[in-house]
This record gives sequence, structure tokens and C-alpha cells, in this order.
Amino acid sequence: MSLLDYQSAVPWANAIKMQILGAQMPPWLPADGIGSFRHARSLSPEEIDLIIDWVVGLTPEGAPLTAAELKASKLSEGWQMEEPDLVLAPADAIVIGEDDYELTECLVLPTGLDGPRTLSELEVKPGLPTLLRRATIGLGDSCASASFLATWLPGQGSVALAHVLPKGADLAVEILYVKGWEDEGKRFTDRSEIGLRFDGGVTPVQSMRVSSSTHIFDEDIELVALFPDPIDVNGSLRVEVVTPDDVVDLILAIEDYRAQWREKYVLTDPLRLPSGSELRLSQPAAWIEFIPVHRSSAE
Repeated sequence: MSLLDYQSAVPWANAIKMQILGAQMPPWLPADGIGSFRHARSLSPEEIDLIIDWVVGLTPEGAPLTAAELKASKLSEGWQMEEPDLVLAPADAIVIGEDDYELTECLVLPTGLDGPRTLSELEVKPGLPTLLRRATIGLGDSCASASFLATWLPGQGSVALAHVLPKGADLAVEILYVKGWEDEGKRFTDRSEIGLRFDGGVTPVQSMRVSSSTHIFDEDIELVALFPDPIDVNGSLRVEVVTPDDVVDLILAIEDYRAQWREKYVLTDPLRLPSGSELRLSQPAAWIEFIPVHRSSAE
């Protein structure tokens, strides 16, 4: 279903109420109280009451959004971030056929950069907002082997990054489309755009794929983000760290991991880990992002 406007949402009012009361929506996989992440999706008690009152109050239609409200709501057709320094789009449109209900496509988009640049912000502007479910962006010429950079989800706006792109870098973009019931049997074409902004004064992070169930850091680091990419794509998932003095910290727990909702979890505050700390994954593998910490002579 689409929830982009009143006419699309109102037939599902009672279902929306039940999903919210059952804590099934908004979709957010990590367990409450474990870890603190940016972009965590939740509703305040006041927001829940507002939606329930709307449903039981015969679902009145609100006033149309002003231009400023539309931009703030992340539903406008323009960029949510400042004007991009570089806009990438596929040369050929992606076709979602009549018989396709769910479709995953990989695009390789050359940046044409004439030298290294620090990527500080990224945003996807979907050509099909009701169908585009997720975009996973990596550095490389293949979605299978690219170094992970970011995930973009509808309504997220722009994604803050701190990655160095080398000269002539290619971005591999895996896009997932999912049709709603009203779109079944229809053919669509899409040329969604990706906007990039560079050099925002950020400290570049390093990325590493952990393919085993454990990894020991050989230097002091600040752990910045996690992107679980388990071999067994469904089931429970736990990520914890153990410091050299045996302090165990569970930083991510997902009871019902689902690949369709996989995303990057950015820690609200980077986690400082001394050399010798161990990362433990209940299901390998995962991409991690971190910043090496160089101790001063005084330390």
C-alpha cells in the first residue's frame, strides 16, 4: 500500500491503527533498550494518540500542505538536502514488468571524479516513490563485491556519510522495488537519481567486512556503524563487543531479522574500543565502520 496521500491511506485506517497498537509499525527491527541509533523509527505516545483519534473520529481529511510543510515532510519532489554537487542516474530506465511483484536491480554508476573526494552526504530521489523500497549503495563495479557505503529507505531524507571516494570511483547501487496490490499487473519504468555532496568537514571513516563470527581489533578504534549482512538471512541476530578486561556490551539485538528490511545502523555516539577488543556476531557477516584512534604520547 502507499501512504503518500490521504486517498491512498484512508482505506487502510483500521489496519494502520492495529499495526501501531501492536507495535508492528513503524518497521524497526532492533530490540528496544539495546543500543542507540540514528534514524530509529518510533512514534511518541502523543503521535500514537493522534493517529488513533483520527481513525476512531471517522478519518477527516486535513488541509493541504503548504510548500514549506511539504518540503519538511520529505514528500516533495525536490532534494531534501542542499543542492547536490553531483547527480547520478542510470543511462537506461529500469523496467518493472507486469508480472514482477518484487524486483531487485543492480546499477553501476560512474562518478567520473577527477581525484579523491570525501563523500559527506547522499540522497536518493525516487522516480517511483510508491514502489522503491530500499537502495543499498557500495563502492565498486559490482553489487556482489562492492564495499558497503549506505542504505537509503523511503522517508529517510539524506544520509550523512564520511567516506573517501577515489578518482574515477564507481558506485554499485542495489535497488529493491515492491508493488502494492493496486500496482499488480502494471508495467513501470524508473530512472531514480542519486545526489552526492562532498567535503563536509567530516573525519573519514574506514569500512571493513567481518565474515566470521568473531573479530579482534589490533588498534584503538571508535565504532561508528554496523550493517548486518548475515549468510542466514532470517532469524535472530546479536552483535556484542568484549573489551580486554572482559566487559561485555550487547550493542545490537534483532529477534526477527528480515533481509527485506536490512539497513545500516549508525550509533548515536561512537563506541570507543581499546586494542584487543573482540566483536562477536551471532550470525556472520557484517560491515562495520570505524575511526582509528591514535593515542597521544601522554596516554
